[in-house]
This record gives sequence, C-alpha cells and structure tokens, in this order.
Amino acid sequence: MTRLLQSGTQAYIKNFSYDRPEHETVDLDATPLGVSFVSDRETACAGLADHPKLPPTKPFSSLWLRAFIESLVALILCLVVVSFWVLRREINEFRATQLLFPTYCTSLHDGKSMIAIVAPRLSFESQRKTHLVQNDFSTELPPTRLDFPIDNPVCIDVASNGENLFVGTADGTVYCVDLKGTKSLTVLRDSTIGGYPLGLASSQDGKTLVTLDLTGLYAWNVEIGNYEQEPGQGHQRWHQRSEPVSCFAIFPDSKTGVCCRTNQGQIELAEFSIETGEIKLIIERMPSLIEKLTISPDGEFLVCLMQSGEINLFNRPLSSELWKRCVIPGLGTGSSFIASFSPNAAILITSDMDGSRLVAWNLAEKKVEHEFDVHYRNSVMMGCEFLDDNRMLSWGQDNILRVWDLHAASPVREVKLQQ
Repeated sequence: MTRLLQSGTQAYIKNFSYDRPEHETVDLDATPLGVSFVSDRETACAGLADHPKLPPTKPFSSLWLRAFIESLVALILCLVVVSFWVLRREINEFRATQLLFPTYCTSLHDGKSMIAIVAPRLSFESQRKTHLVQNDFSTELPPTRLDFPIDNPVCIDVASNGENLFVGTADGTVYCVDLKGTKSLTVLRDSTIGGYPLGLASSQDGKTLVTLDLTGLYAWNVEIGNYEQEPGQGHQRWHQRSEPVSCFAIFPDSKTGVCCRTNQGQIELAEFSIETGEIKLIIERMPSLIEKLTISPDGEFLVCLMQSGEINLFNRPLSSELWKRCVIPGLGTGSSFIASFSPNAAILITSDMDGSRLVAWNLAEKKVEHEFDVHYRNSVMMGCEFLDDNRMLSWGQDNILRVWDLHAASPVREVKLQQ
C-alpha cells in the first residue's frame, strides 16, 4: 500500500510494504493540492496548482490544410514552368513567321521598278527600324536599300513622273525625296503640324500632295522652286478639318479628289477641290464607312471598299458628270481589302478577306477574267498593284514580292526583300 503526502512543494511517498523503502521525496514545480492512494505500488500522482502548459496537439484538419497548400503550390509551379515553355515556343514561331509592321509598296510607274517599306521581324536582341528598298524587276539583282535618314516610315507614294517619292513617318513628319536628280531629302511637314499619317497621295501633275491624319485632310505644295525659307512650315496649301475623313483618293485630272466623310451623322462619298479643299459634289450617302478608295487611271471608275466588307463600284463616263453604281455579278458579295486597276483600266483586282485568293474582274464584260490562289503561309497578303497591263505585284507580311501574269495560275517570280 502506498500513500502520497504533501508538504510545501514536495510530495512524500509513504510505502507500507516491507520490500520498499519507508518513504521517497519528489520535488514539484508547484503546490500540490491533495493526497491519493495507489494500489499498484508503482506510481503516485498529485494535482498541481499551476502545472506547466504542454504544446497542444495539432488537429487532423490543420495537417490536411497544410498538405493541401503544399500540393497547390507545387501545382502552380508546374503550371508556371509549362506556361513559360509554351510561351517561349510561341514567341519563337512568331519571330520566325511574322512581322512587327506590315510592308507597303508603290510602283515607280515605269513597269519595272518599285519601292517598298520593309518592316523588321520582332526581335528581343536588337532594335531594328523599318527602312526603304528599291527593286528593279528588269534585272535579277536583289533589292537595294535606300539609305535616306528616315525613321519608321508608315506610308509612301510616288509621283506619276517617278521623280519624287513621298514618305510619311510615325512621328508625323512627311518627306519628299528626289529619286532622279540630286537624291535630296526635303521636309514637307514636320511633326509639330500634324499627327500620325493615315495615308498620302500625289496628284498626277506632281504639284500637290494630299495627306490624311486624325485632324483631317492637308494639301501641300510640292512644286520645285516654291519652297519657303523655313522647311516644313511654308508648304501647306489648305487644311480641311470640319468633318472626320476615313479615306481619300485623287483623280487623274489633278484637280479633284474624293473622300469618305461623316457629316452630321451621315456618311458621305464626296468630291473635293485639290486647289481649295472645298466640297464640290456629294456622290452618294453610304450605309457604312469606306476603308479604301481606288480610282481607275482613266478616272471613269471608282471602287469603294466598305467597312462591312462589301465592294461598291461606281462609273462615270467622261461625257457625263453623274456617277452611277456599276453592278457586276459577284463583285459586291464578297469581302475584300485590296483593289487595284490595270493601267488600261480594263481589269480590276480584288481579294477575299483572308488574302488567300486574287480575282481579276473584266470591267467591260462584267465577269471574272481569272483567279489566283495566293498561299501566304503564316502570313497575310497586304496589297497588290499592277506593273503593266499583263503583270501585277503582290506583297505580304512575309516580306516576299510575288509577280503574277494575268494568264498564269502561279507566280512567275518571287523576290525576297532584304531586312
């Protein structure tokens, strides 16, 4: 029999059996509260007034939550690694096939030469700027780069005489380049006058350049000898900014232009004077905005590429002053962003929306003359222009020029533009 006695902070174990010591002393951390008897002769317990706190046992829910969080973190890390690998592969494919900016071309009207804006491929290693190249299709020589101090060109046009090249840049500056004579570079408009140029076109007589930006239409005097002393400030002829304009074109007579404008909520196709910028005639009120206007070389046909994807063709014989809608079965039912007339105004080239097919329309017979399957793998066809009555030139984001014959189903020549 064992008895537990208390005294202060000590406990005495009294043993009543003959085979154990008479008593044992145990030091406690606090005052014992009572006495108890135990019968197994092995242990005795005393309750403490201020027992030490033991660390609580973690419940099962906390262990499960910790395991869940650790698994979630591991899953997120795996997803990040996989996503980075997939993104890197997509970037590499994009860099190999796509361009940062599209490529624009214009013909020099001699049937063999053209000038193009070449855009750099997307690159993370270096800063590569757009530049101009010139190619002569009468030779087998590769295109040559034009080293004019022009940064980031966005639109170009060449005068009908092939002597002056007009270039609009991303900062709003418009240049005139002398291609035939001194190869000099003149600033027609500096970046403080207008904004980002949306388009520009030269008159046939080479005296006027019309530009379009978000502030409206501008006309610039480009006659040789008429420049004022301060470059970029004294060449403006007029500025039309009363109504928003989406696109424009200039007629071959160099006296009249046509534009799509918004007037009091109405979308109008209107003629304007090259000399003054005043509206001369409202051709027709359109159901939607026009994205591109193209005029035939003889001035008798006008093509409107609508924002809705439709193609509207108007005709005005030289003996008449009124425009009439010209209906060609199948022409207005498809979508297109390309329209180009042959020099003799007999053929109109259009394309479908994705740029995979070119269609040659016979305007006199009002039927399809020929179709061309254009395969731009991982790229988009950006434009098409005639070199002469039987050959045309197409270009796309892959920086390859393709020369087509109106009677051939495949390109007769391909030229890789230098970058």
